[in-house]
Amino acid sequence: MLGKSKGGKGDWDYIVQNHPEIIEELKSLHNWDEIKSIIPEAENLGAYHLISLQAIAALIRELKIQRGHLSERIERLSSNLDYFHSTQREQNTSFEKRLKELEDRISTLEQRTLFMDSVEAIIPRMNELEEKLEGLPAELYKRLEGAYSQKLDEEMRKIVAEKVEELKKELEQETLSVGVELARTLKEIQEHYERLVQENVKLKGLARENEALKRELLEKERELEELRKRLALMDEMTMRVEKLGEKINAYEVQLRKMKAVEKQLLEITGARDVSSAIEIIKKEFIPRSKFEKILGEVKAAVAEMDVLKEENERLRRENEKLKDALKMLLQERTSSENTEQESLLLKEEES
Repeated sequence: MLGKSKGGKGDWDYIVQNHPEIIEELKSLHNWDEIKSIIPEAENLGAYHLISLQAIAALIRELKIQRGHLSERIERLSSNLDYFHSTQREQNTSFEKRLKELEDRISTLEQRTLFMDSVEAIIPRMNELEEKLEGLPAELYKRLEGAYSQKLDEEMRKIVAEKVEELKKELEQETLSVGVELARTLKEIQEHYERLVQENVKLKGLARENEALKRELLEKERELEELRKRLALMDEMTMRVEKLGEKINAYEVQLRKMKAVEKQLLEITGARDVSSAIEIIKKEFIPRSKFEKILGEVKAAVAEMDVLKEENERLRRENEKLKDALKMLLQERTSSENTEQESLLLKEEES
């Protein structure tokens, strides 16, 4: 595995001069001091494979530490993922309930809008009826005058001269009775006219309220559209979290593979633990290609863990921003509803 000098003997200086990349990789290990301390012994014995064995032992120790850290991170991420799923389910339930309430209110507003449209269609007819009622008293006077005049003329032609005084008395009584009846009729017409005027004023007020309800309906529709956009963002966050969960599952698979490798190492060496297995392996030659392969796999695992950490941090920031935005939206809607309720109460008190 180690190179040979021109004199036919391999030494540490030869490795430093001809294989600097190996030295750099060894220096990147946390236990580089332990590896460096065994160099004099390896040079004295001429057994440079001791350096490789010491490097492998240091690498395995680092792998164990990183595996422990990785397990802790995965547990924390799993816990955070469960909490996020639970929180998201609660938020979705709350949003669905709120949407149902808004749909019910919109349905009520639509019904009231239909009623107000019907009222608006009736108002022109009410105005026409009001105009007719204004001309009713004069027409009634005219009809009564014509009817009673004709009756008097007919009676006058039928009654003889000697009954003129009696006819006058009867006419006076009839005239008095007709005046009382006419006054009663006029009073009823006047009262009915006043009621119609009040209804007309009330209908005009309802028409203005209908305009306010239409504006409120448009505002609620805009609010529903905003909520739909928020729900779409939540769905996108859910997809990202699911992808993150898939990555976590992949790392769990890698952990199981590492455990399988450890188990195979114990089976091959017949040792009771990993430390004993390493002592047994020190007596044998380990090819450089396998060492570099293990080192490459470890670096790849560390790089993937860094990427996973950055992705998790980015998702956490986006989740916080989304929570703040939803909180502000709910506060604005609550404030708007309180203002609307106060204005409705004021209108009811004024009416």
